Amino acid sequence: GGAVTITWTATDDCGQAVECSATFSVSILPALSVSCPGDMEILPCSTQEEIDSAFTDWLAGFTYEGGCEEVTESGLDDLSPPDACGGTINVTYVVADSCGQEESCTATFSVAPAPEVVLVCPESHTEEPGQSQNDIDMAFSAWLSQVSVSGGCHTEMITDPEFPQAPDAAGGEITVTWIVIDACGQEVQCSSDFVVDPEEVVVIRIPNAFMPTEFGLPDNRVFRPEFKPGYIPENYILTIFTRWGGKVFENVLEPNNPDHGWDGTENGRDLPAGSYVYRITYANQYNQTKEHTGTVMLVR
Repeated sequence: GGAVTITWTATDDCGQAVECSATFSVSILPALSVSCPGDMEILPCSTQEEIDSAFTDWLAGFTYEGGCEEVTESGLDDLSPPDACGGTINVTYVVADSCGQEESCTATFSVAPAPEVVLVCPESHTEEPGQSQNDIDMAFSAWLSQVSVSGGCHTEMITDPEFPQAPDAAGGEITVTWIVIDACGQEVQCSSDFVVDPEEVVVIRIPNAFMPTEFGLPDNRVFRPEFKPGYIPENYILTIFTRWGGKVFENVLEPNNPDHGWDGTENGRDLPAGSYVYRITYANQYNQTKEHTGTVMLVR
């Protein structure tokens, strides 16, 4: 762009002179300017369709104004948005015209990465014996519900075994493994144990007959249960009844001591031979009251 002014002057021999002027101009070159959209970050766990749509709209924000004659744009061809699991693309937009003007700008489009998957398993747990199966099932269900998952995108959780079942109330254990996979390929797992303690057998033997005379075997002249060696029960009571329910003996006993068993008497008086009913109660190692009942034959 610019202007040129030309002046013409004519003279003759008689001294006359005239002149005129004219201006030739070219319009000023329109300035070339470019505009880029602001940097954009898409939230994690957006769908690919949402990202593709946002990317298309974002690209439409690259524009220019001005320039002369032929204007060319570059930098916007063959562009693809980042993956839904995270990524970044930098776009440099360049515009040039036939008058030698060139302008450019750069902007960034990104997708935030998927947050890390965090899986927290319940701690291994042990249930005491002596409970009903319903109690164990309820405790197991509550234990399973303690697992928690955070992070990841569109997570899916599976367990091994697929359908965990509570151990038997009589004793047993199960190891459960939780596996979490998300749409971005993250996989984490953890395992934990649920145990039902089997009840310890502490009463080894309860005689079904005894002979409290010199004819009886030395270790079978007093009726008493035989406990596991070294085991001392709490709140141990041995009670003896007649077949008609009359109580003939009861005492808090020290286990494994023949002096504290029943010698076949009531208040120092020998009772007749026959069948008697016993009841043995004590507290086990979990402070649960246990009871054994049955009959014993008094032989004379």
